Amino acid sequence: MYIYKIKSKLPITEYAPTWNISIGNTVWGDTEKIDSIRTWLLDNEEKIKENFPVTNDAGTGLGIDSVSARYGMFNLFDFSDELPELNDLLKFLRLSYINFVESDHTDKQNLVAVTWFNIIRDGAKIKEHVHSSTNLGYLSVNMHLDTYATETIYNSPFDRFDNHSFANVKGGLAIFPSYVPHKTTEYTNVSIPRVSIACDLRLPNTVHPNNAIQEFMNKEIYEQLMSERQP
Repeated sequence: MYIYKIKSKLPITEYAPTWNISIGNTVWGDTEKIDSIRTWLLDNEEKIKENFPVTNDAGTGLGIDSVSARYGMFNLFDFSDELPELNDLLKFLRLSYINFVESDHTDKQNLVAVTWFNIIRDGAKIKEHVHSSTNLGYLSVNMHLDTYATETIYNSPFDRFDNHSFANVKGGLAIFPSYVPHKTTEYTNVSIPRVSIACDLRLPNTVHPNNAIQEFMNKEIYEQLMSERQP
């Protein structure tokens, strides 16, 4: 896990804004499982749109007809019986979270995950948005299921010129504070949709009661993961 920083200059006055934003970056290298997940998501896009109600597109600009507009109404990991590779993805996300907070020297939390996916087609892009700007926010995750000729750009909330961009590579994962504004560049490919996974990590008592959640981190999960790390 590599930690990138978006950090303000030392303030000269007592009213100048400051920020110190950590964005973690890593890659899941199991390309066969990534391919299986991407294929399943594309094959089941319409079924999920039909079976789950619209919330809103969360400011992404993808519209209410997108699978993104069903975020929170389903949880991607609820489909692990149909797609066992999701269990491997969940383990990778959990280990990535542990690596992130350890690298960033912050405390691990008991967490649940709200997880969905986005499909973008030719000429579309994700507009700048945030996942949570309230005192209940924690961390969010973006992950790409192929290498695309797009970038995801993360901005300081105070200075749009202070940002960091990531090329969207296969298996590439970014973990970042949920208040960080982010967007993508335009996707131009008439034949292959751009597929990504999004996840909000939340403290258990801060999730909307209608959201579908997955247990993500607690003492038992952490200890199990650590025991599997042992030689």
